[in-house]
Amino acid sequence: MEPETDPGTDDSTLVTFEVRASGAGSLLTVTQVGFDALAERFGDAAGNASAELEGWNSGFTTLAGHLSATRGR
Repeated sequence: MEPETDPGTDDSTLVTFEVRASGAGSLLTVTQVGFDALAERFGDAAGNASAELEGWNSGFTTLAGHLSATRGR
């Protein structure tokens, strides 16, 4: 999807976030579905899912570094 474009019913995925207690902290589970429905318009579902996974991993690595740096403030 192009920047500055609103998602429609045939060009978006669904992302859910689940947070639950885990020991002394929290566990975040992120699930993104809907790639099969996008395949006709945007190409290979597995390839698109893989690209999204890279983006999520990068973003969460950055977030984890930030949280670690600010812990205890």
